[in-house]
Amino acid sequence: METIQFDQGFAYGMGVFETIAVHCGKTVFCEPHLDRLEQGMERLNIRNRAYERSAVLEELNRRAVGRDRIVLKLIVTEKNLIFRERNNPYSEETRRKGLKLCFAEARRNETSPFTYHKSLQRGDFVLEKENALRRGFDEPLFLNHAGRVTETAAANLFCVKDGVVRTPPLSDGLLNGVMRQFLLGIFPEIREESLRPEAVKNADELFLTNSLMGIMPVTSLEDIRFEQRTRGEELSAMYLAYLRKLKD
Repeated sequence: METIQFDQGFAYGMGVFETIAVHCGKTVFCEPHLDRLEQGMERLNIRNRAYERSAVLEELNRRAVGRDRIVLKLIVTEKNLIFRERNNPYSEETRRKGLKLCFAEARRNETSPFTYHKSLQRGDFVLEKENALRRGFDEPLFLNHAGRVTETAAANLFCVKDGVVRTPPLSDGLLNGVMRQFLLGIFPEIREESLRPEAVKNADELFLTNSLMGIMPVTSLEDIRFEQRTRGEELSAMYLAYLRKLKD
């Protein structure tokens, strides 16, 4: 059994992590994941002597060889450098069904540095996710203290109205997801705009993104149904084309 050393990561959640998808023996977006991890380490003053980027990258790629549809998790605290593996929980069946959202009771704190980094301080996400599942939903959608829409417990939100794709700006209090970065890079027409709950409820289409699910359609928010999947499927086709190139 791996020994976990007691430090501020264990005691106070002063740690960062990344979850990296593996597709056909290759890590997906590994470099952007490590970029974000290191930004979090710098912001939270995490100095881990065992962390060396090239060695970590080599280890992640080694674990990916010959594997498919698994998740590599990397956790870094002051005294710990931990690698974990698990199966990817999102399937084609999940995509076919889509996801059901509800509004979270807790609010995202747009003034906290922990909001903008993938830190170990994620208790609100865990509790709200459990509450959503008990109520028959898949993901809780968070508002910030100003009442603007931010993100779900595990993903970034995209909203489509009259063919225009919008997503909340980072300044409203959300994590800059690696899939979010990818979509903004390949499809600059996406608008970063603050979204009120009413705008999301009145959308033609909603979809979520993260590194493990890719692009996932939303079928409902509370009691409001969303049947359209047009723009999400267009962007998903671009992502699948990227994965095919990665495989080659």
